[in-house]
Amino acid sequence: MLNSKKGEFHFFINAYFPFVAIARYSIGNEFHFLEKNELKDDFRLFIECNYFILTRELLEQPFTKEDIIELDKNEIKQYYYWKPETIKDIVFNN
Repeated sequence: MLNSKKGEFHFFINAYFPFVAIARYSIGNEFHFLEKNELKDDFRLFIECNYFILTRELLEQPFTKEDIIELDKNEIKQYYYWKPETIKDIVFNN
């Protein structure tokens, strides 16, 4: 978490891949991730460090059967165990 003049930010970084998402605030365990137009240049450091910043639009997309094709055998087992609904559920284990 980072407190700045622009508010409080929560950072989600994937443990295995260079993916990061940024949320401005949370209500309970529900985080509200930033949209593409909110990111601007404020978080350029992540890009310079070769991270991919994931936007709310991407994170809230449903995880589909077509996406399952991209998973390996162990990931498929995990998919059926956890039953994720969105991309953010997969990337950040929500």
